[in-house]
Amino acid sequence: MARLITGDTPADAGRYLLVGVTCAGANNLLLIGGAAAGLHYTVCIALTVLIVLPASYPAHACWTFRGAMSWGSFGRYLLGSLSGVVIASLMVALLCGPL
Repeated sequence: MARLITGDTPADAGRYLLVGVTCAGANNLLLIGGAAAGLHYTVCIALTVLIVLPASYPAHACWTFRGAMSWGSFGRYLLGSLSGVVIASLMVALLCGPL
C-alpha cells in the first residue's frame, strides 16, 4: 500500500485534512473579518500568525502526527510556516495594492 502524506492509514490523512481545513478557516476568518472590521491587512496577517500558528502546532503535533511536542520542533514548524506567510503576505500586498 502506498504511504499517505501523513501516515499509513486514511485516518491519518483525515486528521491532517481536518486540522488543515480548520486552520485555513480560522486564518480566513481573521483575514476577512479583520478587513471587514476596518483593520489594515498587515494587522490581520499579524493576528493570524500570533493566533493560528501557535494553535495549529499542538493540533498537528499531538493529534495529526501523534508525536511529542518540543521547542525545537515548534521552531522548525514556525520557520516553515513563516516562509508561507511571507509569500502569502506579498500576494495580499499585490492584490490589495497595485492590482
